[in-house]
Order: sequence, then C-alpha cells, then structure tokens
Amino acid sequence: MSNYRLHPDTYENLWTDRSISRVDLASRKEVFQDLLPKDAVKILEVGCGAGYNLSAISSVGKNYKLTGMDILDHAVNEANRRCGDSINILSADGLNTPFSDNCFDLVLACGYLDWIVYDNLARAISELIRVSGKYIVVIDYMTDCDDKIELLVCHKGLPLYIVRNYFSKFDSCCVITYIEELPEKFSKIPMSALLFKKI
Repeated sequence: MSNYRLHPDTYENLWTDRSISRVDLASRKEVFQDLLPKDAVKILEVGCGAGYNLSAISSVGKNYKLTGMDILDHAVNEANRRCGDSINILSADGLNTPFSDNCFDLVLACGYLDWIVYDNLARAISELIRVSGKYIVVIDYMTDCDDKIELLVCHKGLPLYIVRNYFSKFDSCCVITYIEELPEKFSKIPMSALLFKKI
C-alpha cells in the first residue's frame, strides 16, 4: 500500500509553470512574519515542494537556518534552483526523516499531511514531533467538520479535529495559535494554520 494518497509520479503533474506562477511570495512572507515564534531559528519544512515557503521565510530578514525536504526529485531540483546555496534542500520521505530527535526549533508542514494515507497519519505526525525541539506549524486544507467538500486539487480537506486529536494523542503538543483562514493570496485553496508548542 502506498503511504500517500497518490503515487509520487502523479504528484509530478502538479508542478507546472502555470500553477507555480500563482504563488504570492509577499503574502506568504507576511503570514510567516506573524506566525513564526521569535525563538525559532533552525527550521525544517517537510514536503517543501518548489521552495516557495522557504524563500518567503528567508526574506523575512532574520538569520534563519533553513532546511527543506521533499519526496519528489522534480520539486527538490526546483527548490534548489529557487533557494540557492543559502537553504539546504534534500530528497527524503517525511515518514522517515534523516534527522535526529529535537534537531530543529520548528518544523513546518504546509499542504503535506492532507496527502498522507489516513492509516499513516499518526506516523507522519509523530515524525514531525520527533524532529522538532520546540514548535510545529501545520498549514493545510483543513475544515472544522468532515463535510467531504471536494477541493481544487482532487482530494478532501483534512478535518481540524483529526489534526488536533492526533497531536494531543502523543501528549506532547498544545495549540498556541490557530488561524482559521489565511490571506486569500497565500493559496488559491482555503487553508488554515495551527501552531503547536511542544510540552
């Protein structure tokens, strides 16, 4: 059984110049400026895609130490091209990250958990918790109820209560910030953000 809702080869079709050109880096920069805790310097993005979030974070102006990882070679190549040598980008699976425990101040998962097969959701979240020393930020296509609304990328939004329950299941995180709706230009699809602090 695949660990993801679509086979990785299928994801390659999502990376087109047309979809990439719709990303508003200025809006993302504003979101991260407000959302990221001041004491988070060493940051990992799991499922970093083409590196837009990492680029936006690096433009905030703080001396972040940024790392991104993605399972798709095409996305890793695009992120490396976009981010240059200042950001470490590697090819890896988020269900088995190549990092030690508590390695990062903050782990970001943006549009990542919703692609995970439900049976592997606990494993994916436990891995985010394992490598984070302080915080986890989840930004996803989340809804407050499981109303099965079809979204634009051919999958369903991840119910917020599931995300909260899975994090609390590990007795290691609590929600400290919840943004119900990110600025429209952050994404063409409705997204919510949760900032968890490790206990």
